[in-house]
Amino acid sequence: MGVQDFVHFDLDEYSAKVRGFEDEQLQKKEVILIRTLYSSTAGVISGVIMALGTGGASLVGSVAGGRMMHLVEQKLEIIRAELTRRGLPLHQKTTRDQAIPAATGGIAGAMGLASGMEGHMIGAAAGAAANLVGVEVEDRRLDRVHTAPERPTYQPANSFQKLKRSLTQTASSKTRSIQYPFSSEDKNLFGQYDNLLERKKSLEERYQKLRESTLGAAGDKWYWYVIYHYPCKGENLTISTQSGLWIDSLRRRDSLGQWNKSIQQAHRRRARAGLDHFRGELDQISKRFDEWQVLIKTCLPPGPISAPSASAEMLLALNRTLTICLAPVVCYWILWFPWFRLAYRLLFLILLGFGVHARLLWDYEMYPFPPRVFSKT
Repeated sequence: MGVQDFVHFDLDEYSAKVRGFEDEQLQKKEVILIRTLYSSTAGVISGVIMALGTGGASLVGSVAGGRMMHLVEQKLEIIRAELTRRGLPLHQKTTRDQAIPAATGGIAGAMGLASGMEGHMIGAAAGAAANLVGVEVEDRRLDRVHTAPERPTYQPANSFQKLKRSLTQTASSKTRSIQYPFSSEDKNLFGQYDNLLERKKSLEERYQKLRESTLGAAGDKWYWYVIYHYPCKGENLTISTQSGLWIDSLRRRDSLGQWNKSIQQAHRRRARAGLDHFRGELDQISKRFDEWQVLIKTCLPPGPISAPSASAEMLLALNRTLTICLAPVVCYWILWFPWFRLAYRLLFLILLGFGVHARLLWDYEMYPFPPRVFSKT
């Protein structure tokens, strides 16, 4: 934990950093934080107890230890949330997790009693280092037990030969798992999935460019037409498939040493079907993009359309008002006053038809008819 984190700790930055950790590194970080939390607690308690002996100087170290406890709790919460998201088990607290912090807390208290506040803070730092060393030693002991021992043979062998055989098998097993973690069929599936993800990313970028070119070529006038006839929404590009989840879980399971041939074969068949479905959906989206691009080049105007002037807007409003007012009057007049001459009726009908026709011509170019509501995403 650096000085910068002690002064200002950014949760979002640390969360983004944690997502890049490997599974083994993430689990080790959880153990370190748990032991650091216990050690800081013990150090704070010892600093309070030794306040009389140090003249109150150790209380400053206790305050710093309290700040460290708060930061460790925040980091531990982020680490455990990431472990839960990946489907990894959380660390179960053991006696070792509490014994090491108790010892380091005592060291911090003893150093604080001997040399005041400086000794107390140095003791707390030594406790954190002891926690890290304890985790490294424990991991090395666990790494030694990697494969199950072979069945005893009838050939006599001394202890040195058995130890040599066990170490050789462990080293060769680790080398094979590092160099060849997957079969050739698995690598082929991984390559197909990665290619599909790259293609999906390129289609999303192409989708955004087509949106911008649509607005640049036609403006708001034809935007509704493109959206209505070619509804390429962003949600259609977010394609969820089980093959990606299968590949991620497969890599984690192999890294943890939990491998099963029957499960491997079954999941491979399911992943191949998911990849084929994923590829078909991307082909459909690519075809729709091609149609959209042809529409932009052929059907839309070459340049942006300027907005109507104020006089045109006033004429449009006047035309709408006359149309709305004359329509019911003419209908009432035709139905209830049959004694007027036919010429006057035809004149009013022609004027009314001209107004409606002008309104339709103007409105249909500027707005859909009937009006529709579209969200510009």
